[in-house]
Amino acid sequence: MQTGRFPTAAAFALAASTLATGCYSSMKFTEDRVYELDAPTELAVELKTRHGAVDVAPHGVPMPEWAERELGSTEPDPDRVLVLARLRTSKEHRLQEVVLEPEIELGTLHLEAEWPDKGRDGVGYVVRVPSRITAAQIRTGHGPVDLWSVDGPANVYTGHGGIELYEIAGEVEARSGHGGIYAEHLAGDAMLKTGHGTISATDVSGVLTARTGHGPIDVEDPGSTVLLRTGHGSIRFVGDDDHGSIDANTGHGNIELVTDSHLIGELTGRTGYGRVRFEMPNGNRIDSRRSATIQLDGPESASLTTGHGVISVRVRDGG
Repeated sequence: MQTGRFPTAAAFALAASTLATGCYSSMKFTEDRVYELDAPTELAVELKTRHGAVDVAPHGVPMPEWAERELGSTEPDPDRVLVLARLRTSKEHRLQEVVLEPEIELGTLHLEAEWPDKGRDGVGYVVRVPSRITAAQIRTGHGPVDLWSVDGPANVYTGHGGIELYEIAGEVEARSGHGGIYAEHLAGDAMLKTGHGTISATDVSGVLTARTGHGPIDVEDPGSTVLLRTGHGSIRFVGDDDHGSIDANTGHGNIELVTDSHLIGELTGRTGYGRVRFEMPNGNRIDSRRSATIQLDGPESASLTTGHGVISVRVRDGG
């Protein structure tokens, strides 16, 4: 049940600032609104917006400056759901015509503005919840997405903008048409895909698939099988604990791999133009012009391929 709503005057002076990446020059009319809702025992989030940034996290995670400024000295109730919405449009009268009524139905927070017709409009959201949410489904046509602390699955899409994910326990699918993806502490399988941008993933326990059309990929401390693909960019992989097989491929870029000898069995490196260099625990080195394959003691395989670049592998003595 919605019990509080505190709309402010249209913040024209703030039109130059934005939560989302990209150009807002024609969306010069803005209005900020604040809502508080009673929180159920378990809460999922379902959010959709044409144009705007999204930030969903538990209370205590810092908010964007505009949201802090909007709240002022008001302390949000940590036991309730807080929603701050920044509406943007190219025509002032549409701020009075839009319908935005956040509601929680059957344990799910629904957020989607109803504009009178198609136009250059959008809503950015900041959501703070009492504790971890059970699931998240978030879609924005243009803008970054930050998502924290989900006990179940998370599905995130942005047409243009970066994605940041923290502490997701369930399966993750995150896609951006143009923007980087950063993921940290994911307990389940994860599919991270962007048309253009960097992908960085740390401490992903499940199967990790990362694909970017153009940009580097950086992976640290994976816990299972890893599939990495970039059309143009470097790939860096550092395994600090047990991990599964590795399949890394870039059309143009260097590949760096650091792993332990007890994890990898067959290790193969191939480059269309460049060198393949292996450094072994005993100090032996392999330096090949196009390809090299070695057999180690572990159960997993590693296949590293680049069309143009150097492949560098350092195998540590993992005991």
